Amino acid sequence: MLAVPRPGAAQVEQPRPASEPTEPEQTAVDTGTVTAEPCATPAGFLLGVHGAAFLPFGPWTEHRLAGVSSAGHLHPSDLEQYGPGGGGILEIGYRWCNRFGMDLQVDVVSVSTDEWDDYARSRGSIIDSWAMQWAFNLMFTVEVVRTNPFRFELRAGMGYLHVYGRERNESINLTYDYEPAGAAFSLRLGVGGLFPVGRGFDVVLLADLALGVPGVEYVGQSDRRVIALTTSLGFRWLSGAD
Repeated sequence: MLAVPRPGAAQVEQPRPASEPTEPEQTAVDTGTVTAEPCATPAGFLLGVHGAAFLPFGPWTEHRLAGVSSAGHLHPSDLEQYGPGGGGILEIGYRWCNRFGMDLQVDVVSVSTDEWDDYARSRGSIIDSWAMQWAFNLMFTVEVVRTNPFRFELRAGMGYLHVYGRERNESINLTYDYEPAGAAFSLRLGVGGLFPVGRGFDVVLLADLALGVPGVEYVGQSDRRVIALTTSLGFRWLSGAD
């Protein structure tokens, strides 16, 4: 006999038949090769060689006798010891994809002493002198503008500079060295422009302002900071450039 549920009695839900299994959703997988985004700027090891023009300015270029009386004669107040010269620059460094770079830069330039030599001869002394400045700096660069085909960078660094010279007074047969700058800590700021001329090669124009401290030291006189503008034109080779 079948049991008949009483009115008001709880209804027992009969189990439903199991539904057919559904296949899991398939997620699309990209199996293609992912290509790295190319560098915004060339990267790699760098080598640069430049011809340089050296323009010193400020009180340090004046001769120590400028505006001073000696042997009953007042020397001109604008008498120069050092004037413009030229030389070369060597760079060895590295560039990263994010536009930053670091270089070891070595400068060697001549410094003119013609004005002093000519003045001494006009006073009856036969003077023959020469001078040079050399420096090495650790430079940090950042490429700030890239407008095909030109690129422009800002440069800043610090290091060491040294002004050295020698003078011979033929009148008294005496030769002596002078090192007015001695060991000088230097700061350097500049800009650069680059133009590609071949695979990995750029023509580079640089302009740097250098400051050397403490600078020229003369006995009995205050120190004169070395200030100079160096402009250069040359080539750079970058190993990672296309």
